[in-house]
Amino acid sequence: MFDTHQAGKELNLPTLSLAYLLKTYCNIDASKQYQLADWRLRPLPKEYCRYAQEDTH
Repeated sequence: MFDTHQAGKELNLPTLSLAYLLKTYCNIDASKQYQLADWRLRPLPKEYCRYAQEDTH
């Protein structure tokens, strides 16, 4: 496992978000469409699961 937050701190990056790292180093725009969604919903919609997978892997 690699902690991108900790790596960003060690490198003194201006922001420690995964979205920043993806854009800066991989030129990938990370979607935050479901970041503020109601994650208490059950079962979770497939879109939420996909978002969670992409946001953590």
